[in-house]
Amino acid sequence: MNKNIIIVVLVVVIFAIGGYFIFMKQGSAPIVSQSENKRPGEFSNGQRYQIYQTDNFQVKYPYWPNVDKKNILEPENIKLAVANEGCNFLISSISIPKGTTFKDYINQRLQESNNKYDKYGIKITKITKDIKDTSAYIESEFVVNNVAVKSVSYGYFTSQGVSYGIAFIAEKNNFDKVCQPLIKEVIESVKIK
Repeated sequence: MNKNIIIVVLVVVIFAIGGYFIFMKQGSAPIVSQSENKRPGEFSNGQRYQIYQTDNFQVKYPYWPNVDKKNILEPENIKLAVANEGCNFLISSISIPKGTTFKDYINQRLQESNNKYDKYGIKITKITKDIKDTSAYIESEFVVNNVAVKSVSYGYFTSQGVSYGIAFIAEKNNFDKVCQPLIKEVIESVKIK
């Protein structure tokens, strides 16, 4: 399948943690191969990174081409979206309603999202989740236009009542090659206040 195809994806994880994303045409910059010498501004595989930072959240993210806003559904919750060589990465943010716990909010959004996917022609085939009081891990697989897609997301709840979501999204058969090499270092770079 051509790596530059456009696949409409409404991701369970991102919806649950605060947003939507559309799988889009991939950028042209290559994934950098493994490097023995980690340099400042690079992950251990040589891939350059930038830092996304707010008053209460910080994370290193791959320095890839930005996703065009027109390729994002309901972009108001998406703070950053980049893509490269088949891997899409995004950061979302949403304020959790007062009186609602992070855990309850995420579980509620996951339940509501399943009903919404039908209108987009998305069939969810698997969801693995680990939702705690201030963090969440959600892995999902779904089919869009006969293409299997995998998403791995992490959610974080800050002391100011804001939920930040980080997601990696790719075609399932390419996920381990194009997204997996960066996940550990990105997640280890997260700082929350």
